[in-house]
Amino acid sequence: PEDEEEMMAEAAVPVDQASRRDPDEVAAEFLGEILGARKIDG
Repeated sequence: PEDEEEMMAEAAVPVDQASRRDPDEVAAEFLGEILGARKIDG
């Protein structure tokens, strides 16, 4: 998006609920891929 108006229009478009992911899952995946982090069992 070029400007705030375009970002707002893009955000208003409904998203298929099946394609949504849990934010914690996305963050853990990002940390693992980018930073080499591992989940602590406990």
